[in-house]
Amino acid sequence: MIMANFFVLAGHDLNVTYRIGGNPGFIALTYKTPTLNEGFKPAQIETVSTSLGNLVTVAIRTTIDTGGTTFSFFLPDISVPLGSSVKFTTIGIYKDVSGPIILPKDVKVSWRTVPLEGTAESIIVPF
Repeated sequence: MIMANFFVLAGHDLNVTYRIGGNPGFIALTYKTPTLNEGFKPAQIETVSTSLGNLVTVAIRTTIDTGGTTFSFFLPDISVPLGSSVKFTTIGIYKDVSGPIILPKDVKVSWRTVPLEGTAESIIVPF
């Protein structure tokens, strides 16, 4: 079995695709909502291994001085034969930071979650 390297996730008004490996100049993760359609290259994606799986994070909104929003999701370690797919469920997590960054006591941080349905595949990734 091969570890899955291509993931398609969907939740309420949200679609994410994520490809692990390949050319670092290519888009590896897409994030789409009715109001935002962003693509991220590997250098823009933070991945942290946890006991829940890999936590994948991208910055979907940034400002110089008033905070921003990150979106993260957990990817379980899934082995999938080449050419097959496996369905799974996970969660997405939004972290919103607002307020003047230069005044840390006035910064507000909030989190919200979204349930996600996913499909994991093992694909041959172009270089």
